[in-house]
Amino acid sequence: MVPRYLSALFLLLFHPAILWAQSRPCTPAKIDQQLVKVHERDQAPRMELMKALSQYQTDSSGQLALLSAMGKVELADRKNQRVVLRILEDCGWQDPLNEESHQTIFLVLQHSDSVLVAEYLPTVRAKVDRGLLAPDDWAIMYDRLLMWGEQPQVYGTQAFADTTDQQWIWPVKEIEQLDARRAEVGLPTMQEYLQLVLEETGLIIRWEPDLTLETALEWERG
Repeated sequence: MVPRYLSALFLLLFHPAILWAQSRPCTPAKIDQQLVKVHERDQAPRMELMKALSQYQTDSSGQLALLSAMGKVELADRKNQRVVLRILEDCGWQDPLNEESHQTIFLVLQHSDSVLVAEYLPTVRAKVDRGLLAPDDWAIMYDRLLMWGEQPQVYGTQAFADTTDQQWIWPVKEIEQLDARRAEVGLPTMQEYLQLVLEETGLIIRWEPDLTLETALEWERG
């Protein structure tokens, strides 16, 4: 007869949740493999969205295509967040992951909500300090959190849509030092960036250096 204390131990060891935890794929190679599909699912609908938005900006056509693309992005983000958060909770954000995996985790977090962005911003900073993410990754996430908090951004990486779906750069603090700050985190000048976006995606992003928070919020809300 098995002693009671051993029976309790067996129950603990062979509980389904414990067995799953012991067999979970937490090796960097396994995580890298999982994140390949996540990366593809993050980027593909966004390319479709940028194409649809560019067309809509050009001649106001393709509204249904634009709405469809937006829906695909939202669905992909929800799926990706479930996968990535499960990995982070069960395995942690491991340094030995490959470069694309680090970037994929960042992108999924960046495309989540303000709670997750605020929670992981210090971790992103630490990854930058260890050379696992680029400095502009942190700058992008920091700017987004500021914009969501209705504060001026620092690096000029975030844009918003007005009620006609025109894209505008969110207000920036201390505008005269903007390009210097951007250079510090590896970003091109503001004018170079806007031209690059136009050439690569066809998307027009307008920039009014003197745009105030009050005006931006009015344009955004209508």
